[in-house]
Amino acid sequence: MASRLSGLVPFAALAILFLASCGGSTFDVQNPPPPPPQDITIAFATPPPTTMSIAGTASLTATVINDPSNAGVDWALTCSNQTSYSCGSLSSQHSASGEPITFSPPTAFRGNADQVTIVAYAAASHQSNTLAPIAITAFGSVLQGTYVFQVKGTDASFGPADYPYQLTGQVYLDGNGNVGGSQGGRNANQQTLNTFDVSTTLDTTTSSITGGSYFVGADGRGTLVLLTTDQVGDSIEEDFTFVVLSGSNLSLAQVGGTLTNSQGPIDLAQAGSGSMSLQDPAVAGVLPSAGFAFTASGTDNSTTPIVYGGVLNIDNPTGISGSGTLTDQGYNGVFSSCSATHAFAGSSVVATPVPGVVTLNFVTTCAGFNPAQLTGYIVDSSHIDLIETDGAFFASGQAVGQGSATGSFSSFSGNYIFDILGIDLSSFIPSSLTSVDVISADPAGTLTTGYTDTALYSDSNGNPALISSALTGVYQLDNKGIGRVHLKYTPAPVPFFDPSIVLYLTAPAGTPGAPALALYSAAANQRYPALGIGVAYPQAQPAQSLSFGDGEQYGFLLAQQIGSEIDGSGQMTAALNPGSGGTLSGLFDASGSGFPVTPAPLAGLFGCPQGGACPDSFGRFSSSTLTLDGASAAVDFFLIDQDNGFLIETDAPDTFQLALGSFVHRCDVTLSGNCQQSAGPSKGMSRKARHLRKN
Repeated sequence: MASRLSGLVPFAALAILFLASCGGSTFDVQNPPPPPPQDITIAFATPPPTTMSIAGTASLTATVINDPSNAGVDWALTCSNQTSYSCGSLSSQHSASGEPITFSPPTAFRGNADQVTIVAYAAASHQSNTLAPIAITAFGSVLQGTYVFQVKGTDASFGPADYPYQLTGQVYLDGNGNVGGSQGGRNANQQTLNTFDVSTTLDTTTSSITGGSYFVGADGRGTLVLLTTDQVGDSIEEDFTFVVLSGSNLSLAQVGGTLTNSQGPIDLAQAGSGSMSLQDPAVAGVLPSAGFAFTASGTDNSTTPIVYGGVLNIDNPTGISGSGTLTDQGYNGVFSSCSATHAFAGSSVVATPVPGVVTLNFVTTCAGFNPAQLTGYIVDSSHIDLIETDGAFFASGQAVGQGSATGSFSSFSGNYIFDILGIDLSSFIPSSLTSVDVISADPAGTLTTGYTDTALYSDSNGNPALISSALTGVYQLDNKGIGRVHLKYTPAPVPFFDPSIVLYLTAPAGTPGAPALALYSAAANQRYPALGIGVAYPQAQPAQSLSFGDGEQYGFLLAQQIGSEIDGSGQMTAALNPGSGGTLSGLFDASGSGFPVTPAPLAGLFGCPQGGACPDSFGRFSSSTLTLDGASAAVDFFLIDQDNGFLIETDAPDTFQLALGSFVHRCDVTLSGNCQQSAGPSKGMSRKARHLRKN
C-alpha cells in the first residue's frame, strides 16, 4: 500500500516556491533608503518696501525653511553709493528665523536718490539668500530754481597760508539732486572766484559750472558739489555743506574741493561760509535801478586788507550820475570818505550775456579812491551779491536796495544789533576780528545805551584781545538824505578803542526787520587796528523778554579762527529751562575733515549770571558755552528776535581762538510745504538768512 506522505512532499515544495516567487522570503529582506534631504531655503515673511524716504525706517522679517540646525538669518547691506558713504544700518547683523530686524537708511549720499539692497542669508548656508532692493529718496525737492551763492573765507591751496578767499555765483538746482538743467543751460550756471591759482598768482576767474549734485537730509543738513573748469582747462570739484532755512534761503559753508590736472588730483584747502538764495526769475534779466546800500571787504593785489561801502544811486537806465552816491573805505591805515557831488559821474551798470549777472563800473574823481569793476549776481530787485573783478583789488560783498527812500532819510533812532567779521591789522589773519554790538539811539544823535563784545586775534602787542563793555556814544546822520549813519563810542570802552562804524540804511527807521549794512574801520587805531563789515538789524524789544524758545530748531553757521580757519554749517535745537537759560543739541559739518564730512556733535549751555536777567537788557546770554566735537568754548549768545541771533566766542585771551556765528529758525523739510514759508517772521525778516552770515 502506498504511503500517504509521499503525496504531500511535492505540495510543500510547491508552496515554498510560490512564497519565494511572491517575495515573502525572509532570507533577503532590505529597508528602503531614506528620502534625499530638502534644500535650505529663505524668504521674506512679508514683501519689503520697494521705496522709502530717507527719514523712515523699515521692519524686515525673513523665514528659513528646512534648517534642522535652526541657525537663523545673517543680514547684510550693499548700495550704489561710493564707499565713502554709508549704506545705512541694520538693528542686528543676525536674527532668528522669523525674528524682525529694522533697517535705517543712510543719513547722506550724493544726489537725491540711492538704492540699497538688503540681503538675507540662511545662516546655515549662505548659498541660500534673498534680496530686497529699496530705492531711498532724500528731500532735494525743497530746492528748485536758480540760486545765487556767496562764500568768503580762506584758501591755503597754493598761495600764502590762509589767504582771503571769495567765491560768488549762480547755479540751477533741478529739484531732484542735480546741478544744471533746463534753466538757461550751462551759461546760467556761472561763478567768479578770487584767490591764488595753481601758479601762485593772485587772480580773478569767471567760469561756467558744468554739473554737480546736491543732497538734503531729513534734518535739513545737506551737501552741494559743483563741477567747473578753470582758465587752463583743469577740472575742479567744489564741496559745500549747508542747512536749509527755507526753500529760498540756505546757510552755506565751503569745506574743500579737488583740482584735477595733468599731475592728477590735488586736494584744495578752501574754507568759507556764506549764503545761498533763490533768484527771482522776473528780475534776472532786468538791470537794477534806484538806490542801493553796499559793503565789501578783501585785499589789494599785494594782500593789504581793504573794506569799503556806501550808497550808490542808479538814477538812469545804465548809469550812476553821482547824485545821492557816497562811499567810505578803510585801507592801509586810513579811513576816508568820498562824497563830493557828482564824484561818481560816468559810473555805469551794464548787462552781461548771462541772465542775472551785471557789471558795475565805478569811476571817481576823489583822491585815494581807485576805479573799480564789480560783477553783480542779482538775487531779486533789492539784493545783489558783489565780487570785484578788476584785478587791482579782490573783494566781495553785497548790495541791498533802498528803493525810493534814497535821498529822503531824515531821521534815525531805535535799537539795533550788528555783527562784524574782518581782519586785525596786527596779524593780517582772516577772520581775526569778530564783534557783536548792540546800540540804542535816540532821535537827537545820542547812543543812550549799548554793549560790545569785540575780540581780536592779535592787538598791536601781538596778544589776543577781548573788549566786553557797556557803551554810550553819539551818531551823525548824513545830511544828504542817503541814509549814512556814522557811530562813535564815547567815552571809549577801553583806552584807544575808537573805531569808526558806519551804518548804511536800507529803509527808513522803524521799518520792521529792514537791515542796515555795517562798515567797521579802526585802521589807524594805535592798539586795536582792524577792518571789517557786517549787517545790522532792528532788535526786538524788550530784549530781556526774548528767548531761544522750547524745542525750536535752528540753522547754524560758524566761522572760527584758531590760527587756521574752520567754517561750517549745521542744525541745533534749543531746550528751554525757564528763568535760567537752557541747553543746545545738534550736528555740525565743518571744513578740514575731508568730504563727505563726518558730522560733529554740537552741544551747549545758554544762561546768565545767577541773579541776573536772562537774557539781559541787550538780549545777551552771557554765561554760555558751545561744544563742537567735544571741544568747548565760552560764548555769548545775542538775540535779534525770537527766531534769530548771533554768537561770539569770548575766551580769546586764554585760547587764541575767535568764533562768530549766527542761528536762524529753520523749516522742517519732512513736512510738506513747510519749507516754502519764509525763513523769518515778517517780509523784512525773510531775507535775514542772506545777511546772518560771514561777510
